[in-house]
Amino acid sequence: MVSFEEHLQQAKSNLSALRVMLDTDHFDWQVTISFYTAFHIAAAHMAHYNVHANTHLLIKKRISPFEPESEAKADEDAFIGYCALEVLSRKARYLHKNEQGKKAPLKALFSDPIDAAEALHCLNDIMIYFSRKYEADFETTKVKSPQVAKALEHSIQYFFI
Repeated sequence: MVSFEEHLQQAKSNLSALRVMLDTDHFDWQVTISFYTAFHIAAAHMAHYNVHANTHLLIKKRISPFEPESEAKADEDAFIGYCALEVLSRKARYLHKNEQGKKAPLKALFSDPIDAAEALHCLNDIMIYFSRKYEADFETTKVKSPQVAKALEHSIQYFFI
């Protein structure tokens, strides 16, 4: 099983990649990397409790503050942020059915600066929870994309404009 430290190291590596992407207009990659950073933060949190999961659904179940049998509950903000990031990431990565039903052709949904800013807010909440709980240290990141900086509106703890 992957250890707490290994997951934390991967999260920090993903943050390094996110720093590069935040200097571009590749909003889909900003969202996707934000999600996978959160994924490894959540996995590190679970590993601290010697709990592991091999699917996104199991991760959500195991960190949920609303599940009575959750082995590694996170706080509500971190959990909601994780769930929102998963949805944003799916939007960035997959084709979706039109509202017209099953027989309608698939259409691409494109991530935009608002999605990227929302992803940063969600990741920020997760990083705050994790850093307080485990005294983990994350570097702050400058958001260089003018469109994402505008959508973000103001600096937040780990992402500044």
